[in-house]
Amino acid sequence: MTLIRNADTAMYEAKNDGRNKYKIYSSAMGNFVDKQLTLEQDLTEAVKTKGQIQVYYQVKIDTQSKNIIGAEALVRWKHPKNGLIFPDDFIYIAESTGLMVELGNNIIEQSILMIKEINELGFSSFKMAINLSARQFEESTLVPFIALTLQKHDIDPSQVEFEITESISMSNLENTLRILTELKTLGVSIAIDDFGTGHSSLAYLKRFPIDTLKIDKSFVMDIVSDEEDRVIAQTIITMAHSLGLTTVAEGVETQEHVNMLQNMECDTLQGYFYSKAIDKEAFIEFFKAYDNK
Repeated sequence: MTLIRNADTAMYEAKNDGRNKYKIYSSAMGNFVDKQLTLEQDLTEAVKTKGQIQVYYQVKIDTQSKNIIGAEALVRWKHPKNGLIFPDDFIYIAESTGLMVELGNNIIEQSILMIKEINELGFSSFKMAINLSARQFEESTLVPFIALTLQKHDIDPSQVEFEITESISMSNLENTLRILTELKTLGVSIAIDDFGTGHSSLAYLKRFPIDTLKIDKSFVMDIVSDEEDRVIAQTIITMAHSLGLTTVAEGVETQEHVNMLQNMECDTLQGYFYSKAIDKEAFIEFFKAYDNK
């Protein structure tokens, strides 16, 4: 039994490392796999009970008015022993174990409930951006669930924007077009996240019902000192506007970033210059204290 288990562990590692190769079992490998299995079990329990899964929010600012116009919802896992775990360390587990749909639904509902709380503060123009994964895109219940949740909490669909990555949009063009069309029929907005970093095709900008392009932070971080990054960012902004799309710059960390992106006529700014992603209570306090003109 031990031999078979160790062989399975080595095979798992080989597959995880890109397939078409072999791995020789080691005790360190076994320890890693054991930790992964424990993490999977813990995540299953966390998704089931919901309490440990929390949505954090990063503010989005209108470039010209400097007002808060919305936020991006970003999931965090508050593990009872390991503390705060970020998406890169558990989303792939949810994807591979079939937990992503239930986890995604939880994130959508929490985010929509947050819109309701912001509305109750008197800001009905607030828009929440929610990320969708490839696994959620494969689920036939995605659009009906979103429609039901919006209706249940009496939220105007125009206050919700769903973000997808370029890799999702290009993986199955016909399925992507169908789901995006169904989402647009609900009245929500669609954004392409991390634009320019994936296997992008300008053709889908014409075919898909997209509203917003998010400029990846890798193009924003060095725009002050790197001419190529400035050209890329400006090109994305100009192209987006010519197509009737709005733009969001991620990774805005300095006043110089703000000034340059304002001159480039980027529509919306997001980054640590304004706030990192913070939990629900902290975000509400931030929102109340912010000087919206």
